[in-house]
Amino acid sequence: MSLIFLYKGLLLGFSLAAPVGPIGILCINRTINKNFASGFVSGLGAASADLIYGLIAAFGLTVISTFLIDQKFWIQLTGLVFLIYLGVKTIIKKDNDIKFKQSTDKGLIKDYFSTLILTIANPITILFFIAVFAGLGLSNSINGLDSALQLIFGVFIGSAGG
Repeated sequence: MSLIFLYKGLLLGFSLAAPVGPIGILCINRTINKNFASGFVSGLGAASADLIYGLIAAFGLTVISTFLIDQKFWIQLTGLVFLIYLGVKTIIKKDNDIKFKQSTDKGLIKDYFSTLILTIANPITILFFIAVFAGLGLSNSINGLDSALQLIFGVFIGSAGG
């Protein structure tokens, strides 16, 4: 069994996660202000969103990708409002309010899902996957469920490692 699609997925996932954008800064902020587990779980939320978008691109669900592209304005607006909320909350927080404490499971779940939703709120990600899949000829060369799953699993691991 060839693992070429796994390696391609790793490369794609890492190249998507490597540039430090707002989600990367959010993960860094949570690591510094909360703890490593919070930052790590937030990164897994972002990687899960990349996994979802990779599934959409790999399996050619044009209905979903078209819907997300059509609703791009509202999705981006929701993400913008949430980012502004987080920014204002961070700015008005006093230095003595910052306490390093153990996160509970509820906090980690909140960290995961908030990052997942913020990353999904960026429909440019689906365009990235579609463009890369088409540009590399991956959509034509995926010849079965095994190849597609290798590619998607590689995207997740590469994104989580980025």
